[in-house]
Amino acid sequence: DAAKTIAQNSTDNRSIEGVLLSVYAHTFASNPTTPPTIGVSAVEKYLNKDAVGGGVKRPDTDAVIETVCSYYQLKPVHIRQPNRTEKVARARHVLMYVLREKLLLNYETIAHAIKRKDHTTVIHGVNKIKQDIMHNLFLKNDIEVICKNLKIEEDRKSTRLNSSHLKL
Repeated sequence: DAAKTIAQNSTDNRSIEGVLLSVYAHTFASNPTTPPTIGVSAVEKYLNKDAVGGGVKRPDTDAVIETVCSYYQLKPVHIRQPNRTEKVARARHVLMYVLREKLLLNYETIAHAIKRKDHTTVIHGVNKIKQDIMHNLFLKNDIEVICKNLKIEEDRKSTRLNSSHLKL
């Protein structure tokens, strides 16, 4: 049952392995004297926790898509279509940014969620919003409102590794 729960909440083999190892580590850390057994309750407890901690359930991709579409008064189908009008493209880029920077999803997962063939489209969209935020306070406010609606902490630090974490 625990394996089934992990598989239902994972997108690929690598994420299944990551969840399994994380659950194992959390279970072992809570009681290092006995060999950990991974049960459904341990898996559900882990999956319902935010990636950074705090016990807040992370919104899923569909919830983020719904929230962004609602904010920009679009239907989710518009985000997934190849429509390039400014309104749809802006909403799609904001969605990519929130999924990447706030939920810490990888580029491939985001591309799959919004029906894009290539992850480089997502890289472009995220980078565009990063640059636009610096000059456009309205856009920054839009993202803050969307994150607030999703109950995502705006000032959360990213847990992804970058080159500054590596010692060469």
